[in-house]
Amino acid sequence: MSQVDLIDARDAFKHVQDDSALLICAYESDEKFHKLQLDGAISLSEFQAIAPAVAKDKELVFY
Repeated sequence: MSQVDLIDARDAFKHVQDDSALLICAYESDEKFHKLQLDGAISLSEFQAIAPAVAKDKELVFY
């Protein structure tokens, strides 16, 4: 099983900005995602579509 760490918003923002992490909105509803989307985030459905191609060492930040 993969390790799960909690990070604060500042660190998450830095990791997304330097492209070492993907910011993923965990809402299943795309409508809810569009209402509550953070800058740089992708929807859960977008992530599911690209998941097989995401590098294994890429950090995933879910909110």
